[in-house]
Amino acid sequence: MCKVQLLVCSVLALALLACSVPTARLARDSEQHLEQLLLDLKKLKLGVENHKGSTLATMLRFPFYLPKEATELKHFQCLVGELKPLGEVLSLAECRHISELMSNINATVLELKGSGPTLPCDYEEEAVSVLQLLAKWISICQSIYSRLT
Repeated sequence: MCKVQLLVCSVLALALLACSVPTARLARDSEQHLEQLLLDLKKLKLGVENHKGSTLATMLRFPFYLPKEATELKHFQCLVGELKPLGEVLSLAECRHISELMSNINATVLELKGSGPTLPCDYEEEAVSVLQLLAKWISICQSIYSRLT
């Protein structure tokens, strides 16, 4: 009887060890995705900041909404909701790299948020500009990244 219990305990311990390996890999993958997302968001923000005159003024008039809470990877679903309007506003800049950056951001965000159930986003009531939106999401990425490392 003791041999069976010892065997079961050993098998469970090995299974637990085997299951912990992908977790470390997933954390490493998340770090890499966050690094790429940070880089792409910073490029977009810099591209918007470099525009002058009426194009910038037009882009700054479009309202965006920030989530009240964005502290975990699952909260990236809130950014997914803002990507289409963000792409439309950034298309005003007529930069050749915008569509590529937006495609990269969309793919990265979908990887980060995972395939879990989609929860409703609770947004702030006050609208922000495109620059404020990008700055806030950069800050959110940095905060989550610092907790992962």
